[in-house]
Amino acid sequence: MKLNKSISYLLIISVASLILKLYTVDFSIPVNSDNLIYALNAISYKNGDFSQLPDRSSGWSLFLYPFFYLIHSDNFLVYSNLTRLLSLGLSTISIPFVYLLGRKFFNEKYSIIAACLFAFEPHLNYNSGLGLSEPLYDLAILMMFYFILNKNSINVIPSMFMAGIVWWSRINGLLMVLVISIVYFFTFRKNKNLLRNYGLGILLLLLVISPVLIQRYMQFGDPLYYLYSNSIFAGNLEKTLSVNDRDVNPSMLSYIHTNGVSSFIETFIIHGAYNILSTLARISIPYFIILIPLGIIFSFKNIQNNKYLNSLWIFVIVSLGVSVITFSIVNERRFLFYIYPFFAIVGTLTIQKITEHNLNISSNSDRSKNIFLIGFVILIIILSGLFTVTQYGKPDLILEQEKLEFDKFLINNLHGGLLDDSGIALDYVKYLQITNSSAGFRNYKITTDASAKDRSLHTIRLYAESMDELVSIGRSYNLKYVISNENRSFLHPYVDDIYNHEKDYPYLHKIFDSSENGLKKLKVKVFEINYEQFHK
Repeated sequence: MKLNKSISYLLIISVASLILKLYTVDFSIPVNSDNLIYALNAISYKNGDFSQLPDRSSGWSLFLYPFFYLIHSDNFLVYSNLTRLLSLGLSTISIPFVYLLGRKFFNEKYSIIAACLFAFEPHLNYNSGLGLSEPLYDLAILMMFYFILNKNSINVIPSMFMAGIVWWSRINGLLMVLVISIVYFFTFRKNKNLLRNYGLGILLLLLVISPVLIQRYMQFGDPLYYLYSNSIFAGNLEKTLSVNDRDVNPSMLSYIHTNGVSSFIETFIIHGAYNILSTLARISIPYFIILIPLGIIFSFKNIQNNKYLNSLWIFVIVSLGVSVITFSIVNERRFLFYIYPFFAIVGTLTIQKITEHNLNISSNSDRSKNIFLIGFVILIIILSGLFTVTQYGKPDLILEQEKLEFDKFLINNLHGGLLDDSGIALDYVKYLQITNSSAGFRNYKITTDASAKDRSLHTIRLYAESMDELVSIGRSYNLKYVISNENRSFLHPYVDDIYNHEKDYPYLHKIFDSSENGLKKLKVKVFEINYEQFHK
C-alpha cells in the first residue's frame, strides 16, 4: 500500500469519524459541567489570572486560552462551542497517530484497520464532543508511548516531553511518568546510553512541568498539592468530596491501623480492580468486547517474538495497576479512555490472525483477504453508528430547557446552602450565575469565582449515612435546601426516598414540585429544612 493511498484512507476515516462525533453534539446548548469550569478558567487566563484550582489541572484550560484570546464575543455559547470544536479536533487528530502506532506492530494495511477501530469507537466519539480534557490527555499519552517504541533510546526525551503535557492535563500524570519510565527501562535495559538519555528526558520533563509545580507551591505551599490527594483513603467518594470530612485526612497507614490490612485490601485493591475490569468491559461494547479477549490470547502467544508487544502490555498492566486505588473511589469510565489506542492494536491483532490464518486455509487470494477486511470495516462502522444512535444520540432539548428553567427558579428564589447532589438538575446553575449579566463572564477570574459562597445560592457537599444525620450536621454548614430526584442521587441514595415518601419527613417543607409546575421530563422536588421541627 503506497503512502499516498494510506493518507487518502486516513483522511476518509477521519472525516467519517468526525461525522459520527458531530452527530451527538448540539451547538445550541452551552457547556455546563466540568467542561464549563475548563472554559471559565481559560477566560480567567485571558484576563490575566493564572491561579490554579485545588481540585483541577490547568492543562486543558491553557490549551484553550490562546484560542479564546482571539475572540471577543459577548455570547458565552461562542466559547462553549469553541471548546467543543477544539476537543473534536484533537480527538480526530489522534486517528493518524494510532495509525503510526500501528506501524510499530503491523504493515500499512492492518495499521489502517487499527486506525478504524479507534476512529469509530462510539464512547470515545461521544466524549470528544463534550469539550472535556480527555482528547488532549489521551493524545499526549498516545504520543508518549509512540516515542518510547523506538530502537534509539534518545527518543525517551520527546516521550518525557509528552509526559509533561500529560501531567499538565491531569494531576495523575505523575503516575504516567512512572509507567513510561518502567517501559523505558524494560525496552532499553541493554542500551549503553540508558541512564544518560533517561536523565536528559527527566530534565526536560522537569522543565516542562516546573511552572505548574512553582504555581502550586506558591499558591498552596506544596508543589504536588491536590485537594483530594490526602482524602482518597477516606474509603468512599462521598467522604472524599464532602467538606465536613475534609479535615479528616487518613493516610494509607492510618487507614490500615484503624481498619486492618484485610479491609484495606478489600476496599482499595479488590474493589478497585473490580471497578477497572467492569468499566473496561462496559467501554468495550460494541466490538472490542469480542476482539480484545481473542487479541489477548494471540498477543501472549507472540509476545516472546515482539518486544513492542512486551512494552505494550507492560504499559497497559502497570498503568491500570497504579490506578486501582483511585478507581476504588472514583469509578469514572472516561479516565480509562486513554486505553483505546492499545485496544485498537490488540483488536487488530485478532483481525490479522483471523485473516491471515483462516483465509490462508480456504483461499490464497489476497483479493479474498481484502474483501474480508473491507467487509469488517463496514461492519465496525454499522455497529458504531447503531450504538451511537441508540445509546447516545442528540441531547434532549426539552429536558435541557426544563433544566435551564428549573435552575433559573433556584437562583431567583432560593437563598442559602443547597445540597450538591442532584444529578442533572443543577447542570445550569453555575452557567446562569456566571452569565446573569451581559458579558459578565468575560470578567471572570479564578480568584473571584462568581459561584463562590457569597452568592445568595451556593451548593454544599456533605457526608452523612442517613437523612437524619445529614440534617443533624447540616445546620453547621448553613445547609438550607435539599433536592430529591427520581432515582438520580449521586452520593446520597437516601435522598431519593424523599421523592416518593415526603410525608415521612415532616421537617422538610416542599417548595417546588416539577409535576406541579408543568415539567414533563425533569422529575425533581425541592425541600427547605425546618431545623426547629427536626429537633422536636
